[in-house]
Amino acid sequence: MTSDLAGHIDKLTPANHRLVRELVFKLLQLQKAANPEAYDEGLEVSQFVNPWLERLLQEGKSPWTIRAYTRQILQLLKRYPSPTQADITNYVTSLIYEGKQPANTNAFIWAAKSFFTFCSEHGHLAANPAARIKPRPLPKRETKSPPPEDVHRLLSLPSLTPRDTAMLHLFIDCGLRLDELLSLEVNDLDLAHMKVTVIGKGNKQRSVPISPATRDVCQAYLRHVAATRLLFPGKKPGRKMTQTAIHLLLKHLCRQAGIQTITAHQLRHYFATQALSKGASLKAVSRMLGHAHASTTADIYWHVIDEQEIIDQHTRYSPIASL
Repeated sequence: MTSDLAGHIDKLTPANHRLVRELVFKLLQLQKAANPEAYDEGLEVSQFVNPWLERLLQEGKSPWTIRAYTRQILQLLKRYPSPTQADITNYVTSLIYEGKQPANTNAFIWAAKSFFTFCSEHGHLAANPAARIKPRPLPKRETKSPPPEDVHRLLSLPSLTPRDTAMLHLFIDCGLRLDELLSLEVNDLDLAHMKVTVIGKGNKQRSVPISPATRDVCQAYLRHVAATRLLFPGKKPGRKMTQTAIHLLLKHLCRQAGIQTITAHQLRHYFATQALSKGASLKAVSRMLGHAHASTTADIYWHVIDEQEIIDQHTRYSPIASL
């Protein structure tokens, strides 16, 4: 499915949506009748799901990504045990018809591309049925970060424990992802050199500086935490805290501070937005965030970069300044 076709389908009425689905189904039947050798009805590709998941683990995909990919592929294979390109196109059309957002539809498309590429590379399929399926274009959205006054009120809560304070500082000062923070070990903190070592997406390691304030709160926290490998252990020995536990903690703290709930992801956006608006280089912020390319950072925070550049250019070149 081309991106243009997906855009047109989005604008169709429900009745036309049904018509498109019927046409796709009839086209599939005609294709199968004209070239039955191209469709191996006896081969159910569900038997290749587990080896594919093992490959994803080896590639360092996050548990969240693996769970999402698994769910999406199993739903497809439940409807089409031996899917063809027309089947996948029909399935994508049904997702659009059900009102799925472009990002959710694209998540399925990337899962399908990953799975069927694996199957074709290992000789399980003669051709990749998802090779020509294209993601839908995503609208460019401005990233929202919490207002500074709300973050200040959150950090100023008298009820914060040393653990809570250390967590908030690492989120705000380093822009860590939630899973990155939960996976931190005590040895990852280098307080002497004021940095923290993080294992990010794709199992890639990076070093992020920490400020003196973050060093001090982490030092205070380490004096309270019991001897453990994990920096933020969960309730069960040797197990890290869950993402749900962090979500509930932030919700509870924000309620105490009398502000709207701030998520861990929003604190990461706050770090990036504040750093860029204060003049930090795009390259430095991109590396601290763990983005593979600076273009990714620019695409997400384009509004901050553009606004700061306009202000800098006006300050430097305003005609009134030379009068």
